[in-house]
Amino acid sequence: MPPIFVDARDLAERLGVRYDTVLTWVRRGKLPHIRDGRGRHLFNLNTVLETLRQKSLDARHAAERLAIQEENAPPAHSPARR
Repeated sequence: MPPIFVDARDLAERLGVRYDTVLTWVRRGKLPHIRDGRGRHLFNLNTVLETLRQKSLDARHAAERLAIQEENAPPAHSPARR
């Protein structure tokens, strides 16, 4: 399938997020993109969707690891009362 490139506004609409959110993700390095000759951010839609799927999986795995660690942690002791 040939790549489908969209600009930041179109991507925001397709993802159901605000335009500013897409730009924040770009600044934080969370979304792969290129810049065209006019300085606009362009996104390969397939690459972005795969990146977001992977990040979602990574977040899910991290949450599962945290839950397991909490289950195995010794009970917290409250400070002794005087």
